[in-house]
Amino acid sequence: MIHGLKKEQYTALVVDDEQKICDLICLFLSATGRFKTLVAAHNAVQAVQKLQNQTFDLLIIDHKMPGKTGIDLIGTLSKTPKNRMMKFILISGCLTKEDVIVALNEGGRHILVKPFGRAQLLNKVGEVLKDEFVCQK
Repeated sequence: MIHGLKKEQYTALVVDDEQKICDLICLFLSATGRFKTLVAAHNAVQAVQKLQNQTFDLLIIDHKMPGKTGIDLIGTLSKTPKNRMMKFILISGCLTKEDVIVALNEGGRHILVKPFGRAQLLNKVGEVLKDEFVCQK
């Protein structure tokens, strides 16, 4: 689809063990009017289950979660042919240099550091999807 002729509608999966974070990210994305589907999962197991039934354009994944980390999840998903075309944003408030290196090696090329605001989130999403999101103040 040629951007500019018709605004593309996206699908996103938000994975974070904190309900409030999932709700806030979904609210910010929903307000753009550019997402036809927004789904939340609270751990890697739930995320994998949701991915068995659906594909998403974008996954926003927290790093620190019980069980499998966000970096581990991105590494697993990015090696799966079905999920290879999805875009990933890793969110975290506590990444070490080593974590960043591992994330980059696993396919997590886009990182958003917590705490972040609406404009930062939408700018990162726009960058990853190669689309412009209008951020209203």
